[in-house]
Amino acid sequence: MNRPPPLIAHFVSGFPVLSETFVQDEIQAFSRRGFRNLVVSLRPCPEGLDSQQEQRLMGGRTRADLGIEEVLYPWKYPTALLGAVSYWPRRALSTLSTLLAEGIQYPRELGRILVTAERAFEAALDLRGKGVIHCHSHFAHYPASLAWGCSRLLGCGFTWNAHSYDLFLYRAHLERKVCDAARIFPVSDRNRDFLRDLAARQGADPEKIEVIRCGIALADFPWRTTRVPGSPLRIVGVGRLVDTKGFDTLIQAVSLLVGEGDLDFLVEIIGEGPDRENLVTLTKHLGLEDRVRFVGALPREETRRRLAEADLCVLPCRSGANGLDGIPVVLMEAMALGTPVVSTVFAAIPELIEDQVSGLLAPPGHPGALSEAMGRIFRDSTLAESLSFAARKVVERTYSSAETYPRKAEIIARLLGQGL
Repeated sequence: MNRPPPLIAHFVSGFPVLSETFVQDEIQAFSRRGFRNLVVSLRPCPEGLDSQQEQRLMGGRTRADLGIEEVLYPWKYPTALLGAVSYWPRRALSTLSTLLAEGIQYPRELGRILVTAERAFEAALDLRGKGVIHCHSHFAHYPASLAWGCSRLLGCGFTWNAHSYDLFLYRAHLERKVCDAARIFPVSDRNRDFLRDLAARQGADPEKIEVIRCGIALADFPWRTTRVPGSPLRIVGVGRLVDTKGFDTLIQAVSLLVGEGDLDFLVEIIGEGPDRENLVTLTKHLGLEDRVRFVGALPREETRRRLAEADLCVLPCRSGANGLDGIPVVLMEAMALGTPVVSTVFAAIPELIEDQVSGLLAPPGHPGALSEAMGRIFRDSTLAESLSFAARKVVERTYSSAETYPRKAEIIARLLGQGL
C-alpha cells in the first residue's frame, strides 16, 4: 500500500493575511515538491470569514490551489496544558519550564509567552495522530515559539524563517530557537550575519543558517515594454500604515515637490493600518488633499495593476515603534514590472536596490532628499529607463519565487530524508 505524502505543519501569526501572500506562495512550493500541508494560526480565525473572503485574502486562490488540507486555529481548549501533560507528561512539563525560565528574562513579553505556550499545547493536541513529520514557522517570533513547542511535544524537527521585525522586535526565547532549529532561513545577509553570530555564541552551528530570499512569481509581474508617462504623473506607495513604512516622510516630500511648481502628479497610498488617521491629518495640514489619496487595502490583482500603471513607486522605510522593516516585497514587484523605485538606505533594502543603479535611495526620515530623488526620476527619462531595466534584472537573478521557495522546500525534503 502506498503511503500518503509527508505532512508539514506551517506556523503563522494569522491566516489568511492579505499583506502576507509570500507565505501562501511558499506553502504552494512545498505542495509542488510533494508535501501535504496544514496551517496553524496563532491568532483566531477572522470573524465572519467565508470561503469567498478567504480566497480574496489569498490573492484569488483557494486552499486547494495552495495545497493546504486544513487550517487550525488553536483557541478552543482553556485546559490544553492539562491535556498535554496527561498525554506527554515529561515533554509538556519540560517545554513549559523552558518557556517560563526564558520568559522571565523578558517580563514585558511574559504574558504573550504564556499564551503562546497554551496555544502550543493545544495545537500539539490537535496535530497528534495526523502524521505531521516537521514543523516550519514562517516568522521568527511567536509562530516560531509555537512551532518549537509543538515539535518538542510531537517529537519532530522544526525550521523557521526570519524577516526583520519578527527577529529584532521580539527577542524572548530567540537563543533557544536558534539552538534547537534544524535550519533557519533569513531573507537577508544582514539577518544571516546577526543569527550566525548569535548561534556561534550559543555553541550552535552557524552553517545551518542560510539566506533564502522572499521571491515573487515573475510571470505575474511582466515587464512593461513601453512606458508612456501619464498626465498627471502617478506615484504609488504600498504597505501597512505604520511608522516603519515612512508614509509621513513621503507626504512631507510631496509637499516639497509641489512647491517646486513644475511637476503635475498624484499620489496613491495603498494599505490600511493604525497610522491612517494621523497621515490623513498631515495631508490636510499640508493642503495636499488634491494630491494624496488613501485608497485602503486592495486585492492583490488590483494592487499589481496600479503598480504597473504608476510612474514611480516610493517606500521610505525607517525604524519605528513597530520595529524594523526587512526587504519589502512591493519593491520587488515594482522592480519586476519596470516601475522605477525610490526607497531608503535602511535595514536590508540596499541588498535589493543598489543606489543610482537599480533605484534611488534617500536617508531615512529625510523628506528633502526623498523629494529630490523623486524629482530626478520624473525629470530624467533616460535615468528612469536605466534604473528600471537594471531593477528587473536584479529581481530575475535573485528574487524569483520559481527559485527561492522550491529551494527551501528541497532543503527541508533532504533534511527529512524524503525522496519525494
